[in-house]
Amino acid sequence: MHELDHAILHESPDRVAAEAADVLFVAIGTVLRLDPALAAAARAEVIAKNNAKTWDTHHINSAGKVTRRG
Repeated sequence: MHELDHAILHESPDRVAAEAADVLFVAIGTVLRLDPALAAAARAEVIAKNNAKTWDTHHINSAGKVTRRG
């Protein structure tokens, strides 16, 4: 993820896209190797956490990532 953060802050949109695609490829490959029930539970947990985020609890940082306030 360091490469993606660096690209977002310092490189061209082409490099950002390439780094994001690399992270996505690794993440999808990892999820596909997990037990399907475990992967489904993890997806549900992430969806619930993301749905709970509001502008009161989170903001977009300089790298473009949604992060917790404070």
